[in-house]
Amino acid sequence: MTYSNVLLIDLIHAGELRVGSYVSCTLPHNGARCQGVLQSNGKIAFRIGGRSTPFSLNGFVRTIFGYNSNGWQTVRDEHGTTLDQVRKRYLRARGIEPMRRRNRNVHRTRHEPTDTFDQMRMVGVVVSDGNQERVIRT
Repeated sequence: MTYSNVLLIDLIHAGELRVGSYVSCTLPHNGARCQGVLQSNGKIAFRIGGRSTPFSLNGFVRTIFGYNSNGWQTVRDEHGTTLDQVRKRYLRARGIEPMRRRNRNVHRTRHEPTDTFDQMRMVGVVVSDGNQERVIRT
C-alpha cells in the first residue's frame, strides 16, 4: 500500500465537497470565524481588502492565522467537519487505508502480518556454459 496524496480538487471531483460551498476556520486568539469559498480548481477564494483572492488550503490558513498551520485539521466544511475527516472518509470509501508520514517515512496505521517470502532477498547467479546462460536463484 502506498501513501496517498489527496488534494482538495480530488475531493471536489469525487463529490465529497461542493464547488461554491463555504469552508471556514476559527481564529485561535478571539474565536472569530473566517470563511472562504471552494472553487472548481481546488483553491479557496477569500475576500481581502474588497477583492476575492484564491489560495491553496495551507495558504488560506497562513493568510488568516499569520503563521503556518495544518489546513486539513483546522479548516471545516459547511457541515462543520474537518477536511481531514472528509479526506479520511474519501480514502476509506476507495479501500485505501490512510497512512501516516513520520520523518519522511511512510508507516502503516495498523500492523498487518507480513509475508516472509516477500521480505526474503532474492539473489541470482548467472551461469554460462558457452552456448546458453541461466540464472540460479539462491
